[in-house]
Amino acid sequence: MMRGLYFLALLVLALGGQSAQAAKPNVLFFVVDDLNTGVGAFGDDLADTPHIDGLLGNGTTFTNAHVIKSECSPSRATMFTGRLPDMNRVWDFEPRLRHFNPTLMTLPGLFREQGYRTVAFGKVFDSRSFKKKEKLDLCESSNSTICSWDKIASLEDMEKDARNVCGIKKLKYSWSKKQKKKNRGKLAIIVPDKKAKYTSDHCSATAAGQELRDLAVSGTPFFLAVGFSLPHMPWVYPRSYASMLNDISDKELVDRVAGDTNSSFFEEQTNTMSNSGSYEITRYSDHESVSTADRIRHYYRSVSYMDDQLGRVLDVLDETGLEDVKANTLIVFASDNGFHLGDHGIWGKKTLYDRATRVPLAIVPPSTLLETQPALRNGLGAEIPFPVQIDDVFPTVLELCGIENDDVDHDRSGVSLVPSMQNTTKAVRSAAVSQFWAHAGEGMNRKIMGYSLRTVHARYTRYMAFSKNIRSTAITTTLYDPSQGEGVPEFFDYAIDGSRELANRANESAFERSVELLQSEIMANGDRGWTSLHGAIPFDARS
Repeated sequence: MMRGLYFLALLVLALGGQSAQAAKPNVLFFVVDDLNTGVGAFGDDLADTPHIDGLLGNGTTFTNAHVIKSECSPSRATMFTGRLPDMNRVWDFEPRLRHFNPTLMTLPGLFREQGYRTVAFGKVFDSRSFKKKEKLDLCESSNSTICSWDKIASLEDMEKDARNVCGIKKLKYSWSKKQKKKNRGKLAIIVPDKKAKYTSDHCSATAAGQELRDLAVSGTPFFLAVGFSLPHMPWVYPRSYASMLNDISDKELVDRVAGDTNSSFFEEQTNTMSNSGSYEITRYSDHESVSTADRIRHYYRSVSYMDDQLGRVLDVLDETGLEDVKANTLIVFASDNGFHLGDHGIWGKKTLYDRATRVPLAIVPPSTLLETQPALRNGLGAEIPFPVQIDDVFPTVLELCGIENDDVDHDRSGVSLVPSMQNTTKAVRSAAVSQFWAHAGEGMNRKIMGYSLRTVHARYTRYMAFSKNIRSTAITTTLYDPSQGEGVPEFFDYAIDGSRELANRANESAFERSVELLQSEIMANGDRGWTSLHGAIPFDARS
């Protein structure tokens, strides 16, 4: 009897609190690691991702979304600051975010300023963007202002105190260096089903689900970020997933996913500065003994396992007593970068090609917003083909939740996607920009930066001399001399060649006008935020 009364009290508190806060939509923000567009909702029939597919089908999906720099730390810093690497100066895995942006308000920080409770589980920011004492931007007290989180349980926190985070004794299968060493640096870790709860993504999902229940009871509006580590290597999944894709032959699997696995493409058609090689995967002790086909299988299996963990969090919103919470919660789903699966001989990200920069991105408005902003219904289930950037999420979420960005001291590079959500034929930018260092063998040349513009159908890339001078107010636009074999322009037409970059068409007369427009855009760019790309310009026109 007492138990029933207790539940009733919680239910009343949840409903009453959420009703009172109906004007403030909650935010549930999912960010995953190394997920390319290999999900069912993007037409990949090899993928088993029902929860991601269902989520994307309920919202607006941006099928031409791109990250700025295709690796964890700078991409996440851009996502949650709304500033490109050339603005926030997070180009690498150095603890510089707060060093160079001491007064910057992050996306969760702006929500916290408006009375939201901000919580993060798993890998949201990359821990390497902060000094250890900064605790991933954790707020020291309720009076703290320039910070992001009221509560955070990072991967490192889970390693130290899994019992307090998700109720297990300790993690046994995670992304940490300690665990990778324990598992002998294996590329794939197949876990007994009964031990699946000891994986980091399972822990993140458990903790996030319980936090949702607690937040519902409190009635406080919330910004809850959940970061899943998969499908980042090592590829971890329970044994029950191990039969997935075994019914497809090795040859068929490689042909369908990787296509041409020969890296000679770079010597024959373009330049070696674009070739990141596979040094990310060679760090794993058994990489040579795992075939291309089995690597692909491991990747898709880990994606499927991650998808099920996402489903566990979403299921909490369907629990009795959380109906009003679900009806008032905006959901964002994004990946920090894509991942090459053997195409062009590359295993990893860190390139300026679609497999590395293009990611699934979806925004699902809650029913409360659909009532007050009925035009958003036009975007439900829609797929927007126009190019967008990961920093566009920042102003979009703020606008949907009615929050003003009062951090006037810091320019933002993103543009709101709300117009496209309301009118699916409207483009908000002419191209998406990505950047990455020039590659040099197994390393990178940090004196040369490649900038790449992705339009609806094409991609143009140019390498330029680059300086990380923090006092500079404009990016360097001095091109390297093409006669020296550096700075060779690249132009790819996806309408002709499909999803893979098969032919560098920079010197073909049919694309002369497009190349001219895109090159002039790169050469003329004078602001670090590339705001000249806002609005629709016909870059895809043939000559």
